[in-house]
Amino acid sequence: MRFLILFSMIAFFGVSEIDAQEDKIDFDNAQIINEERYQGFKGNAYYFQLWVYGDVYNQSGGRYEDLLLNYNIETSTFEVKDGKRYIELDPRNYWAVVVNQDQNVINLDEKKDSVVFIRGLIPDDERKFVEVVYNGSRVKLLKDLFIVTTSQQVENLGQNTKLKRFTRKDRYFLVVDGEYKKIKMNKKDALKTMGHKKELEKWLNSNNNKLTMEKDWMALMQYFEENHLSPLY
Repeated sequence: MRFLILFSMIAFFGVSEIDAQEDKIDFDNAQIINEERYQGFKGNAYYFQLWVYGDVYNQSGGRYEDLLLNYNIETSTFEVKDGKRYIELDPRNYWAVVVNQDQNVINLDEKKDSVVFIRGLIPDDERKFVEVVYNGSRVKLLKDLFIVTTSQQVENLGQNTKLKRFTRKDRYFLVVDGEYKKIKMNKKDALKTMGHKKELEKWLNSNNNKLTMEKDWMALMQYFEENHLSPLY
């Protein structure tokens, strides 16, 4: 599964070919994890609730397998952990991270077989990783991960305290034949952006697809592509 995914990334995004497995990532300049750095925050700064095992691919085509990692959305960096030590991966040296279900005991979101992150797909920030939700030959759905940090004063037992919160504010891009279009994740915007309203609405209704989850969108993208439809923009 993991190699099929990466070879498809190579074909569709034009990255260098995969080479042999690399040695372990260098932890000589690792930082010690501060277990309290997000203490007092509501919400999660990381993509995964728990750290997961994944594969990291460098610019030379090398592959680091089964690293314990997570994506810190607040800092826009992948972190790799070794016990109490961790490093932030320099995005200039790595282009892809793949987390497979068969590498992990915990279930991935929405029962996905894998979660794929690619760097450099967003035009306004080429160093940032995005999640490739759907990757077809003509149609791609990308998720640009954001977190907004807010704070407010709250009264608790007569004392004022500051409540800090991480809130996810992701944005999605539909890419058809190389054209980027920011899209809202709802049926109305999907039909407006993709066109072919009657045909797509009929298909959504017949399949009881309400576009409420990413897997619903993946099914729609597959139908759109297999039937050789063209976008309106």
